[in-house]
Amino acid sequence: MTDIKRVEIDHKGLPFFDDKGVYVFYEDYAALQQKLDAMGHECGKMLGLLNDICRYHEECTHDDMMHALIPLEYVSAINTFVERDVDGENPFAATDAFINEVRAEGAIACGVHLREWYDYQVESRAEDFAAQLRAGSTEGGV
Repeated sequence: MTDIKRVEIDHKGLPFFDDKGVYVFYEDYAALQQKLDAMGHECGKMLGLLNDICRYHEECTHDDMMHALIPLEYVSAINTFVERDVDGENPFAATDAFINEVRAEGAIACGVHLREWYDYQVESRAEDFAAQLRAGSTEGGV
């Protein structure tokens, strides 16, 4: 997320960092695009599996209640995809990494903000907690 630095061009035609700049470096953009493409692939796979269920289910009533009958092969496909311990692989690794980064940036922003009212150690603790969030762990807290 914060990997992309915004830039402007000065009067000599040289880039300089500016939070409100309208330009970015291609390498930064390409790295973010790669992360977003990975998340799109994960979401697309899941949507495909859910669409199969929507397309091939049947509805019926029993004891005045509506039920959906879903072919077992479609339920098994979703279970196989969603189970995070199948072959030790996480099917949502890119999405989880992105969410962990957002959480980590929030922890750091909170630490910077709270530093104004408390001691300097708040920011350091927030950075430690952000590292835990990036690693996917929230145990221990700040």
